Amino acid sequence: MPKGSVAKEKGGLRVLLYALLLFIAGVSLWQSLENRMSDITSISSKLNDKVNSVLLHSGFSDSDIISQVSRENKNNSLKWISFEKEIKVPKTVNFGLMREQFNTLAKQYDFSIVWQKLDSSQKAEILKQNNCIISILFNLPKRNKSFRANNKKEK
Repeated sequence: MPKGSVAKEKGGLRVLLYALLLFIAGVSLWQSLENRMSDITSISSKLNDKVNSVLLHSGFSDSDIISQVSRENKNNSLKWISFEKEIKVPKTVNFGLMREQFNTLAKQYDFSIVWQKLDSSQKAEILKQNNCIISILFNLPKRNKSFRANNKKEK
């Protein structure tokens, strides 16, 4: 075998080895960046279960649920399941007490909660890193004395 062929063979082997090392380094970098994303899918599901429990203990039933949707979400730093609900509020529900329970629940999970008062409804959004995890639109009953008496803290 001529000397030039051996040199070419060694050079080609080096290029192949460098290409393989670059590929492995790229895969390792991609995996490390992928692992930096916080996956809170199980936490968001547990939080939704707790929210449903608060609703149940507050006097809501399945017939009060107008709609509900869940979606898988992902951005650069977070992976989660979001839950959207629209619920009619029975006149017997103590909305103020339920609100306090939601606020406590959000704090327990290190999430924030934002309440918006709308015309005939209120909206609660439970957030993590400014991403909405749970959104609930509460359609309030027509104002009457019994609802106002149970919910004086709502002003």
